[in-house]
Amino acid sequence: ITAAAWASGGSLNTGRTLGGSAITSGTSGIVFGGSSPYTGKTESYDGSSFSETGDMNTARGYLSGFGTSTAAVAAGGYNAPNNPQSLVEEWNGSAWSEETNLPAARKSAGNCGTLTAGLVMGGATAQPYGPNIVNTTFEYDGSSWTTGGTLPEAKGQAASGGTQTAAFYAGGRTAPGRSAKTAFYNGSSWSEGADVVTISPSSGGMGATGTTSAGLGTSGDNLTNIYDGTAWATSPNYSTARNRGFGGATASDALLVGGYSPSLTPNYTNNTEEFNEEIETLNVETLTQS
Repeated sequence: ITAAAWASGGSLNTGRTLGGSAITSGTSGIVFGGSSPYTGKTESYDGSSFSETGDMNTARGYLSGFGTSTAAVAAGGYNAPNNPQSLVEEWNGSAWSEETNLPAARKSAGNCGTLTAGLVMGGATAQPYGPNIVNTTFEYDGSSWTTGGTLPEAKGQAASGGTQTAAFYAGGRTAPGRSAKTAFYNGSSWSEGADVVTISPSSGGMGATGTTSAGLGTSGDNLTNIYDGTAWATSPNYSTARNRGFGGATASDALLVGGYSPSLTPNYTNNTEEFNEEIETLNVETLTQS
């Protein structure tokens, strides 16, 4: 058995937190936006290094992102002072263009899916964050947004993943505190499932990581939870403790990029770590007797 482990990856050119991501594997993805100061910078990853590419039209942080490195969506977000966003931009592999806005402003919302079948759930409508957390879901078809099912509890800053018709939203922050609950979406309604183990007490990466049968969640310290379709379990810690980083890819081949920690100098890191799942190898030998 080769144990699961995190390993160092290529560093961001600009260390930051609270941005969006569209990462499909450990060798393909983009990260965009973030704070602070709020930025529209976009960087693409090839498995070993990040390179800067076209900036977003509107600099902002706390935003939701989903899709691929050549077809991504940046939805909602926030820039100071107290300016929650409903803006939506689409990425075509080289440039961003403004598209149909969200039905309402959102920051720190969950996200998953593709450019033509995306999902944004929960988050907050304004500052201060706690009193403005919501339980609404928005579905995207590549050109317009519709309202989906209502979350069992209003929360944001949670681990999300899956598709528009099979999504999860785990842990996160509610109005009174932190949640250990996981909500699952079937394309029309949400239901509660197994609780996470150690995602709380701090918020984790807001990128979409994994599926409803193989999910990954990172906490705000350096803890990792992995989901097998039935229950959450702890998995090896990542090396650099931080919260509110960019997450993405699959549960077996995940990335955690950037983030914030008051113990770091500077507070915003450009560190990337790559997750490799546990691997079991069966060695078979034929025994003979003479």
